[in-house]
Amino acid sequence: MDTIVTMAIVGTGQLGSKDVATATPVDALATRIPADDAERKLLLTAGAWSIYRQAGRQTRPAPEAPRPAAQESLHACSPAATNLLESLLQKEHDEVLPEALQRLKQLGQRLPYELLPQALAYGAQSKDIRAALIPVIGERGRWLGQLNSGWSWVAQFLAGDTLPDDAETIWQEGTVGQRSAILHQLRAIDPAKARDWLNEVWKQEKAEARNKFLSAFKVGLSAADEEFLEKALDDRSEGVRTTAAELLARIPTSALAQRMLARADAILTYDGTFKMKEPKEVDKSWQRDGIAVAPKGSKDKSWYQTQVLSLISPIHWEERFAATPEALIEAAKRHKQKNDILLCWSYAATLHQTTSWALPLWQWLCEHRDRGVIREMYASDIHEALVRLIPQSEIERYLLQYPADSGQWQNALPTMTGLWSQELGEYYLQSLRSVAASLIDNPSHVHSWNATLTCAAHLLPPSCFALALEPLGLPQDEHRQFYYWQSLLNTFTELVRTRKRISEEII
Repeated sequence: MDTIVTMAIVGTGQLGSKDVATATPVDALATRIPADDAERKLLLTAGAWSIYRQAGRQTRPAPEAPRPAAQESLHACSPAATNLLESLLQKEHDEVLPEALQRLKQLGQRLPYELLPQALAYGAQSKDIRAALIPVIGERGRWLGQLNSGWSWVAQFLAGDTLPDDAETIWQEGTVGQRSAILHQLRAIDPAKARDWLNEVWKQEKAEARNKFLSAFKVGLSAADEEFLEKALDDRSEGVRTTAAELLARIPTSALAQRMLARADAILTYDGTFKMKEPKEVDKSWQRDGIAVAPKGSKDKSWYQTQVLSLISPIHWEERFAATPEALIEAAKRHKQKNDILLCWSYAATLHQTTSWALPLWQWLCEHRDRGVIREMYASDIHEALVRLIPQSEIERYLLQYPADSGQWQNALPTMTGLWSQELGEYYLQSLRSVAASLIDNPSHVHSWNATLTCAAHLLPPSCFALALEPLGLPQDEHRQFYYWQSLLNTFTELVRTRKRISEEII
């Protein structure tokens, strides 16, 4: 082929009768062409060579056909439910999509085939929806997840606590996110092996990766991890030391837990009233134990106290001072640094999963929505974490003591996730109706409801839908506040109406 190209560029007149060879059967055909017709021989040889290259190439073996999807065990939902689910997957009121998928699961139904591409693409974009999608995509959805790299989340999710066959390869060669996910899975199955894996690569990893991997120890944490975590306290990264300290604080028998208890007992004393003392000395051992050094010029006198107190299980104070959580919380409310003490206890309750302290501390945050930060966790996030430790009935009993437009309601609702009881739903809606009837006298009352209407639309039980959708009879007035009221109520009723469709059409 190089000779043909060369002759075409240079010209047969320059190269004379130089033989044109291709080392193929084309050469035998070329010998039939008279040698004195060099131009014709070149062109015919080039044409024959081109055709030979196209026709003589062997085809590549076809890829193996994928195995068919398994037989479906679930029936597809109805056409009416399909239309509703399609609109939700297209992000029209998709905030209630988890509820629709959960209802589909409860009824033992699946998504129809035509919605699977949308559903799998939605799951690729949103990790939060995957747990709700998996039970309703059926065998075909699981099968499709193997055929499109963008839908690989299906196989990863289904793996659950089972490590993939290439887990060790992923750990050695994957991204930090992939390696962290594998380490979390392994911690649930074999904590010791996960610890060994991390120990082998610890020194060569960057600080950000070390910290991310270390957080996997929250799964399966035990006293067997203390030796490794104690070494992590010597890490040059402050973030790694902080994470290691929080993990060790959750191991009651650890040396760090005992060191922190000694510091905490020197800081906080109680004889009917609390006294909070600044530490006499903060040496390098504090920094090694994850206590960050106060910023230069900081006037925050509670900097070190809060870092220590937030790691101590609230049960320690209950036992040390021989008092109930409620009594200690009431006493703390009288202290000038009550916000620091109570927010530290709240953080510690979430860290140690102390259910006996969760309700009174959650109530305090409902009554006093502090904006402080403890160990880089905002008070609002601590508030939401506490509610997961409290039975729903206890939360509702608390709310029924207060008007539905009170600050307690406004602070409590963003932390709630479970559906209300009918009693709480009716209480809220009746309060809403009473306010609507009094708007002529108090149109500005809208601000106290703004924060709760959206939460209520999500959490009302189906038994309250009819009452929620009854017209409220708002005054016909062009006052700006009335217009704002109407806008809020329109959003509220649209969401309730969509949820009502879910209960009526997914059947």
